Amino acid sequence: MKSIPEVDYDQLRAEAEEPAPSESEVIEIAAHIDPDIPEEVQVAAQEVGKIYDLSPELLEAVAFHESRYHPYAVNGSCTGLMQVNVDWHWDRMERLEITEAELWRVYPNMMVAGDYLHELFTRYGETETVLAIYHGERDARDPNYTPSSYVTGVLEMAQELTVKHEGGEAMASMNN
Repeated sequence: MKSIPEVDYDQLRAEAEEPAPSESEVIEIAAHIDPDIPEEVQVAAQEVGKIYDLSPELLEAVAFHESRYHPYAVNGSCTGLMQVNVDWHWDRMERLEITEAELWRVYPNMMVAGDYLHELFTRYGETETVLAIYHGERDARDPNYTPSSYVTGVLEMAQELTVKHEGGEAMASMNN
């Protein structure tokens, strides 16, 4: 098994607490806003993508398939935009200093999910396997695994978003 690289959580928190973007930065971000995705989701996907070296389009596609971009979505013990399971990720949340109450907000929820996806990519490498495990598919590592509709849906949407955004990260960046 590959070892998981150390993450500097103090640096992540410092980056998360950076001052708001300047007016010119906001104008630049707004020029790249996809009208089909809530702006807050896009900004979070860009930031979390940078922090964890993940494709923003992949994060946006996961958010859509998990909650239809709804930050107040609940499914069993899964909460928010990226459907974070507090029972499974309490230690990750503690390291990131994100409370259960903060999971109702887009950025903290995506930070927890991004941290988990980063860990999965480090361990397994292959996007299909990572997405299947993220989705809770127990047979994801089986050599005869056939990608579920969830996995193929996320991959197709991420590819479409990458093409649509024309400046988006290449699909290869999803295999970090």
